[in-house]
Amino acid sequence: MASPNLVVEQVPRYRGTMMSLGQGLGGIGRAVGVFVGGAALSFFGNSTIGYSATMGILGVLGLTGTLSLVLFAKDPCKNQLQTTP
Repeated sequence: MASPNLVVEQVPRYRGTMMSLGQGLGGIGRAVGVFVGGAALSFFGNSTIGYSATMGILGVLGLTGTLSLVLFAKDPCKNQLQTTP
């Protein structure tokens, strides 16, 4: 997986802190996904509608997370290409 490498390269000076924050926020994200999925299944009650709604909600959350990563993460390779003579 490339995600831990991307997290480490965001702030090279604070690699340990970034790894800890990455692990912590990953756990929070998994907990939010379980909570939102369970709440959607409980709210709709009907399994056909509940599972479809849950897939849609979690899909939108996944796309939102991907979009924020693409927009706000630094590209570590871009810095290496500029400093290499």
